[in-house]
Amino acid sequence: MGTVHAKVASSQQGENHVETPGRNIPTRETSVKENYPCNGAHGQAGEYKQLNVDGVKHRNKICVDGLNRTKDDIIIDAVKELFKAKDLDEVFNGAIRIRGKLDSLGCFRNIGIHINTSSGPDATPDGLVVTFHVKELKRITGGVSTTIGNNNEGSLLFAMSMPNLFGRGEKVKAEYNYGSKKTVAFNMSLTKPLQGQRNPVHSCTLFQTGSEWPWSGYKQIERGLLLDLSFNSLPLVINNSSLHIFRHNLQWEGLWRDLSCLSRTSAFQVREQTGPTLKSSLRHVLTVDQRDKPIFPTCGYLFKLTQEVAGLGGNIGFLKNELKLQHNITVFPDVVLQTSLYGGILMPISKNLNVNICDHFSLEVLCQ
Repeated sequence: MGTVHAKVASSQQGENHVETPGRNIPTRETSVKENYPCNGAHGQAGEYKQLNVDGVKHRNKICVDGLNRTKDDIIIDAVKELFKAKDLDEVFNGAIRIRGKLDSLGCFRNIGIHINTSSGPDATPDGLVVTFHVKELKRITGGVSTTIGNNNEGSLLFAMSMPNLFGRGEKVKAEYNYGSKKTVAFNMSLTKPLQGQRNPVHSCTLFQTGSEWPWSGYKQIERGLLLDLSFNSLPLVINNSSLHIFRHNLQWEGLWRDLSCLSRTSAFQVREQTGPTLKSSLRHVLTVDQRDKPIFPTCGYLFKLTQEVAGLGGNIGFLKNELKLQHNITVFPDVVLQTSLYGGILMPISKNLNVNICDHFSLEVLCQ
């Protein structure tokens, strides 16, 4: 069995003390299986809460330094794979993966790693102590910014978020956007990471968006609810080196849309489709992102396949498939060659259900 040592940020005094040179360290224990004090990156010791991980055999000890309101169970679930490491190389690679897992929880703004050899009466000759130094996000963050969107419309954006709301990576985020053309958009979302090897994340978003399409002669307002469950499938290893992670998103979206003419010159085919519509659809998104960064990548590729079926409710029904490919190659320093391919197919599924103009493919989508 093993024990994860998580440092508590509070300074409450406990009854037990562990002796270190020149200092007594108060500790608070919960389900202690191994009584071992974990030191920080610079040899400074602190108050630690020991978290029990029964049934896990290991020679390594793991410390998480800087926890305050984050719960024990999600930390244990994130770091327990490191107990299976058999040599130093696996410890290094596992620590990097765990750092990514901790970062994906959305609880911390800074994560450092310190690896040292075991010491103390219970130390083993080949044992290691892996310490993750974390700094939790503030309870409430927010700000005001300006953006330039479609049609050169300037917008004022008010944003507020409450990360790690209940201590298990929950996040509530709210945004309000007011455009220079009197467009109003807002969204409020709740995100909840779930425990599991496939890194599942559930989210619920309530939103309103407004957009104008001058080349088609219409504008629309969308109000809806989006439920999303994302998870990884088994990774694909090519040539024993390249790791390809498949990310899946299962979504249900309910939309109320109000489409209207943008000007008196709008085409008659557009005028026929104005008015409110109700859309209910299921969507599956498969993504393989091997780019070094999502914005201005310098290397790697992106594969994204979207399948959507609408018609589970409302008066809109279709089957839609979209494919997006992107490849980036660095030709010279600061010079990147990017090639992209985007395509799709849209088919109606019933004569009693309509396909609206805003569901069609457009050049605006191709440019995104």
